[in-house]
Amino acid sequence: MNDFTPSLALDALLRHMPTDIAWVPAAAAGLAIVLGLLLMVRGARLVPALVSAIFAASGVYAGLLASQAFGTSPGPTTAAGGLIGLILGFLFFRLWVAGLVAGLFVAVALTVYGARVLQGPLGEYGGRLKDQGGAQLVSLKEPATTQAAAAWQAVAAELWTYLGERVPTFQASFYAIVISAGVAGLLLGLLLPRVARSVCAATLGTPLLLAAAYALLHGRWPQADAWFDRWGVTLAAILWGLSLIYNLADMLGIRPKKHPPVAKPASA
Repeated sequence: MNDFTPSLALDALLRHMPTDIAWVPAAAAGLAIVLGLLLMVRGARLVPALVSAIFAASGVYAGLLASQAFGTSPGPTTAAGGLIGLILGFLFFRLWVAGLVAGLFVAVALTVYGARVLQGPLGEYGGRLKDQGGAQLVSLKEPATTQAAAAWQAVAAELWTYLGERVPTFQASFYAIVISAGVAGLLLGLLLPRVARSVCAATLGTPLLLAAAYALLHGRWPQADAWFDRWGVTLAAILWGLSLIYNLADMLGIRPKKHPPVAKPASA
């Protein structure tokens, strides 16, 4: 089973792209860099608009599905769905942001737990799959099927059972981490909304910027893969911290004080 890496995924995507639109990845990466930088420096102020836009798009899609299910006219139904999604996103964006922060806290806590406790068992499980000649479950050459989804579910269930056997406290620790980190994220999002918006902006902007930069450099700079493997996490942590500080300072109105101009002495 081939290991899945961003480099392999990007190469596969480029190989399957028609030559007449070969410019699209570079243009999309450039646009993503601009959007990532915007989120990193002003994203906290844009979070309400971003959440509203996401819910409006979700409402449009839900309206399209509803029109197909009930046989109504697509135009008015999708417009109504988009309007409802926009209103819900605007009215309850603080709750959605709190949910995003809770999800981020859970993901970070599980990542740390996995790196400190589960690294050995996960490595053993991956090695066992290779020894068994496990087939790659996702391929760009074949469309997704119900069998593929069922295979993923079977692997997830097997991994859950395997980790529970290898690490006796795994399942209890998993639930405790999810609940505690999720509650902490929700409380932060609801009680300190400006901090939560800054966290979301930094968390969305930093990986978007780095992923787009990697996509542009891959294939153009031979050392890009090795450099990102070595310094990518460190660079992401630094940029995330700087973005958080900058967005939080912007939300709190903390700016360098401007000294008044020195008055010129009156001429005699």
